[in-house]
Amino acid sequence: MASFPSPPPVLLPKYLPINLNYPNLTLITSIDPSLNSPPIYYVHDFLTINECDKLIQAGLEGGFHPSPVVGDSPLPDPTIPATLRAKPKISSARTSTTIYLDRSDVPTLVSKVTNLTGVGPSQCELPQVAQYLPDQKYDSHYDAFDTTTTNGVAFCQNGGQRICTVLVYLNDVEVGGRTSFPMAFWREDLRGEDNMLNGGQGGGDGRGVSVRPRKGGAVVFFPSHNTYDAMGKELGLVLDPLALHRAEEAVDVKYVSQVWIRAGEYNGVPSRRLSTPI
Repeated sequence: MASFPSPPPVLLPKYLPINLNYPNLTLITSIDPSLNSPPIYYVHDFLTINECDKLIQAGLEGGFHPSPVVGDSPLPDPTIPATLRAKPKISSARTSTTIYLDRSDVPTLVSKVTNLTGVGPSQCELPQVAQYLPDQKYDSHYDAFDTTTTNGVAFCQNGGQRICTVLVYLNDVEVGGRTSFPMAFWREDLRGEDNMLNGGQGGGDGRGVSVRPRKGGAVVFFPSHNTYDAMGKELGLVLDPLALHRAEEAVDVKYVSQVWIRAGEYNGVPSRRLSTPI
């Protein structure tokens, strides 16, 4: 009996398949499989200077409030039973201040995020603008939640797991305030270079990605990933421990806008509405 070659393996997507043709998108982490680095992308000039300034102004005019820790909502969805809600709380681990904006009030930002990630606006959490004053920071954390825990289940009741983070820097920061990924490895040609991203940081082996905030630039990474059984059946999303990261202590004042992407439709209540969309 004649033998036939085995069919080529089907490559199942582990992470959200974003638009790799998006302008100025660059993979900044190593693809060497032996390093097991999480994929992290950077987009130069994701927002214009004017768009950044308008978001900062919206935050300053609206009034910043203490930032809740990951997985918490300052205004829980009233349609979710109280027993299933992730409880909002303020923590010394995150000392920045934040304002939540309605998606329809920031159409340019939302449009760029959806074009980059390939998801619809309803999967975007409410866009945030956060302010970091000197010494403020966000300690090491995951943007996704462990769905084997009660709080993780509660967190995912509204929109499901977080599958992508788009973090946009709204001003240049010369000292402090970097975004650090201790489990990631720099792409080989970026290691140790005094370039716009890392400012010369990063060991000889490339471990430890630390991105310097540059106005309009965006960091894109994936808090969770898909899992499959031996037959290729999808088993669900799990938190990716390699996506551990932190916002280092600010020395110069830092402003960022972050949009988290959910696996499903997310509903939220903004801190305030803008009189004119930006």
